[in-house]
Amino acid sequence: MIEGGIRERPPFFLHNHEAKEAAESELARRRAGSAFWIEDKLFDFYRQRLEGVGSFAELRGYAKEHHGGSLDFLKAQERDLLPPDESGLTVDDFPRALRLGGSEIPLLYRNAPGSEEDGVTLRLPLAQIDAIQQGTLDWAVPGHLEDKIECLLRALPKPIRVRLHPLKERATELRSKLQPSERPLTEQLAERLRTGYGIETYRDQWQSAQLPEHLKPRIQIENTKGEALAQGRDLESIREQLRSKTRQAAAGDGLDAIPAWQAAAAHYERENLSTWSFGNPPGCIDLSGDSGLPLKAYPDRPGYQETANRYYDWFDLPGLAANEFGYPLYMKPFDGGGWRGVVSTACYLARIKGVKSAMPMFQALKLCPEAVVVKPRMDLYVEVSRKVRAMMEELTPSIEPLSL
Repeated sequence: MIEGGIRERPPFFLHNHEAKEAAESELARRRAGSAFWIEDKLFDFYRQRLEGVGSFAELRGYAKEHHGGSLDFLKAQERDLLPPDESGLTVDDFPRALRLGGSEIPLLYRNAPGSEEDGVTLRLPLAQIDAIQQGTLDWAVPGHLEDKIECLLRALPKPIRVRLHPLKERATELRSKLQPSERPLTEQLAERLRTGYGIETYRDQWQSAQLPEHLKPRIQIENTKGEALAQGRDLESIREQLRSKTRQAAAGDGLDAIPAWQAAAAHYERENLSTWSFGNPPGCIDLSGDSGLPLKAYPDRPGYQETANRYYDWFDLPGLAANEFGYPLYMKPFDGGGWRGVVSTACYLARIKGVKSAMPMFQALKLCPEAVVVKPRMDLYVEVSRKVRAMMEELTPSIEPLSL
């Protein structure tokens, strides 16, 4: 049972697998011992509770005789598998979870140099991929910050480095002056060097730094089944992996080949109608299905005309663009380049909470405090608009663009 060498998978076995994984993460977080310690502790746990059992059938018989048939007495807790904590590390420096928009994302620690899983892993639900920013990742494990800062300082050009020596002490000093932020750590350091030390740095000077892998959080994006869809240590690379998977899912026979689309079409499509005999379709249909990929459909909301067998479709392109790329809110800029607190557009999840275009930003954030506010992207809007226009032109030549 220690190494998983039984065919059966009773609940206690699966429970202990999760407890073992959590204990290994906690041991790595403390930087104490190895995974072999956990296996030895699990062996002792079983040995103290079992006697004369050599098969699963014998285990069932033992449980029936001594525990009323229940196997729950074999469920280990994380504390059963760990030694006393003498590391002196605080949860603030090496947290067990990352707080993100009111929810907690577990952090999984691994002490496995050379392994892909070395360091800390965030197992992030697909729906939250666009809520996380680079600064959030930089501050995920505050206990790593000082080492990160030292590595970044050592990558700066020599004329800058000599003004900051000794670098280890300077890293400690800079760490004490920084606060958690969604801004990338390099931007925070550049600002602090400029204002505190009179040293000007540029983005390309920071980009040459090569942080050790264990200091860069590893992100694993999972679907609703807990299956990995994309993983890596670069946020933009992961987002591109997801976009690529989405494009592949819709390739070949297109959406018609996706079971979730077929089911939605069978449920919602109507033909040869002369009266409006059914309710309005939903604003958005999730086509992720078993794949868990970010696939969505946006049914139209037609207006019916009694005089002819016709209907009109209205497509909300700003809202569709916001929803497609997972941005709950957009801020609208001044003509002169500054910021004005007004919502330009919002995805449908934010609209459900009452957010509307042209709403003051402070009011929108009260209604939807977990919203991610980003700059408008006209290039994105144009891209989505052209794609939707191309699809519509395949269906009808009667298209009237309208801008309010």
